[in-house]
Amino acid sequence: MMFSAMLSNAFCNDDETSIKIRYRTDGSLFNMRRLQAKTKVEDKSVQDFLVADDCALNAATEAQIQQSMNRSSNACRNCSLTISTEKIEVLHQPAPQKKYTEQTITTEGEILKAVDKFTYLGSTLSRL
Repeated sequence: MMFSAMLSNAFCNDDETSIKIRYRTDGSLFNMRRLQAKTKVEDKSVQDFLVADDCALNAATEAQIQQSMNRSSNACRNCSLTISTEKIEVLHQPAPQKKYTEQTITTEGEILKAVDKFTYLGSTLSRL
């Protein structure tokens, strides 16, 4: 509960570092043309996903993920929570046909470990 409140405080009303999701609740789920409509379409912003005692921060650019990490770190400090930097992994997935570049994300003065693959509860994300 405390962790959720801390993240809410860190990212309150922040659309700048979030990922935009556009959806529509009527019609065919897989008809992407319907999302181009001007009406009946909802836009929501997502900054993080909470799973058990973990949190996945999401962003579209390296600057945004660094800003999200800074906000999370400051919010943890304000709530007397400790970040275990040796457990943090950074996974960068470039857009299709974009060249991969190593991301350098830091927190608490330490460079975080960049990985090519991330597995959690049987699901795997890969940059490849």
